[in-house]
Amino acid sequence: MPWHIEGTYFENCSCDMVCPYSTSGLTAPADDERCDVALAFRVETGEVDGVYVGSLTAVIAVEFLPGPGLFRCIGQLCPKGRTQSVPSALG
Repeated sequence: MPWHIEGTYFENCSCDMVCPYSTSGLTAPADDERCDVALAFRVETGEVDGVYVGSLTAVIAVEFLPGPGLFRCIGQLCPKGRTQSVPSALG
């Protein structure tokens, strides 16, 4: 899937300091039993698999569970009025 995006990314989680999950490629355990994280994206311009995703702000809440690479998406928020193809393109 070809893609190119430009913008700002913000991450904040429940770990004590720097999140071991994000700095280890999802292989190190969280500080506590799990890691709850909010990911915010402000895409200024970009395209994902032929779908324009510029001018998009999205927030995703994720819960990283015990074990390497185990997580579940708790919820996502995309702006009203965007087509279904935008959230689908972002995965």
